[in-house]
Amino acid sequence: MNSLLKGTSVLKFDTYEFDENKIREAINNFKKEVSESEIISKEDKNIISATEFEINVVGDRLGTLYRYSFVWVGSKELYYLLAGKKVDGSIFLTKMINVEYKPVYNIDVSDIDNIDFTKGEAHKAYLDWCDNDTKRWGNDIEDFKQYLEELEEENKYVEVEDRLFHYPQVDNKCLKVHEGLVLEQNTREYNLTKLRAEIDVWVTEEMLLTAFSKFNTDPKIYRDYKTNTPYKYPLISIFIPKDNKFKNKKIAIIQFSKSKEHSTDASFAKLMRRQTKFFNPQTNTISNSFFSFWKNNYATSEDVNSI
Repeated sequence: MNSLLKGTSVLKFDTYEFDENKIREAINNFKKEVSESEIISKEDKNIISATEFEINVVGDRLGTLYRYSFVWVGSKELYYLLAGKKVDGSIFLTKMINVEYKPVYNIDVSDIDNIDFTKGEAHKAYLDWCDNDTKRWGNDIEDFKQYLEELEEENKYVEVEDRLFHYPQVDNKCLKVHEGLVLEQNTREYNLTKLRAEIDVWVTEEMLLTAFSKFNTDPKIYRDYKTNTPYKYPLISIFIPKDNKFKNKKIAIIQFSKSKEHSTDASFAKLMRRQTKFFNPQTNTISNSFFSFWKNNYATSEDVNSI
């Protein structure tokens, strides 16, 4: 599968009152429509069928839905189709009648084979064309017909951007899709490469990596200049504050790449994982953690005890 974990890997959906299950149903309905289409290759259908996606239904802590969601898509093929484009990412264009078009000679091209160009107004138009110094062919009626058809094709119709497939649908409602963008953040107040959250004491580094590794687009392996040990992003740090004000809680820091080329990784991770659920296999309970950007005035690692 060809992953698209870059600046356009998240789509925004208008999702009304629908919960995650209904949104998932709409996207799966869309995937089914694609699988039954004759305009998509078998290879691309297989990729789209196997593509995973993740849904973030946006709301507040009280459960109030804001009627839109963000969907992370695991392949560029499905991403482009959901965005309304062709499977290769190019824009889908369709022809529409140009309402401002006026025939130069007032001749109905749709009935051109039944028009007698040897007499009447059609003949006058033909002679006018013959006398025109800018004509492209010799004085031949068939050339004139071809000229009229090409002129109409060129001017009567305009190409406009459209969707290749309909919007995803569920319960007879279309979920309108917008291409996702990273919102501008206050870079003076926040470190936009780090995410921070309070987590339950039983949440492990492995759980955090499972939740956030997919949003890393930096493939490089780096070396710690102090210890010379290799590492990849995201880096996970788990701390307990000295004053232990978070009872039965720890603080998790997710560090994404500092490279300018991958500067949106943390923003997309926050977009999709602001409210992150962790499952405790020992107690069969689920806890929610809310991730935000690391605030520059928070305590540094020197002020906390590392676990």
